[in-house]
Amino acid sequence: MENTTEDKELLLNQWQTCVDMANSVSQRRDNMNNIFITLNLAIMAAVSITWDIKSLFILIAGITICILWMLNIRNYKLLNTAKFNVINSIEEKLPSAPFIKTDTYK
Repeated sequence: MENTTEDKELLLNQWQTCVDMANSVSQRRDNMNNIFITLNLAIMAAVSITWDIKSLFILIAGITICILWMLNIRNYKLLNTAKFNVINSIEEKLPSAPFIKTDTYK
């Protein structure tokens, strides 16, 4: 099958959509990280203000939040890995492949 100009434009539009979606996921991850940092700072402040047996419950809540944070980061990593696999497979069909070429610098 020949690669017509229309096919190349469609492929480029699909690639651009995938890149935009990957950037959107990264922004959501950054926003989520900011929320978890704020929660952890609030927990640290609460523990430093009320240092008694109640602090133990606050610390357990903090540990739980940290575990949830780690799970969220892992899920975002899996999601971005899948998105970049799709981007790389599309780029193999394009004349220029900026993401594939940047992988060689790792």
